[in-house]
Amino acid sequence: MLLISHINCTLTRNRRILDKLITAGHAQVSKEVLLSDGFDFEHYTSVVSESFNTYCFCYDLGYQIIGEEQILLIKKEELSGLNS
Repeated sequence: MLLISHINCTLTRNRRILDKLITAGHAQVSKEVLLSDGFDFEHYTSVVSESFNTYCFCYDLGYQIIGEEQILLIKKEELSGLNS
C-alpha cells in the first residue's frame, strides 16, 4: 500500500508541475525546467499516440519529448487541435 501511495504522490506532483507551466493549452519548455521542479518522467497515467506523435499524460495534462532537451506540454483537450 505504501508503494501505491508513493506513486500517487509522484503523479500528483507531476500534474501540478505541468499545470504550473501550461499557460494557453500548450507550452514548450526545456527538460531541465521540469527536472529542476522535481518532475519524474517514469511516472504517467496514460500514453496517447496521434499523427505519429506519442504523448505521456498525468491525468489530463501531458508532454511530448521533441528532441533531447525540449518538451512540449499539452492539455489533453487541446491535443486534436494541435495536430490539425
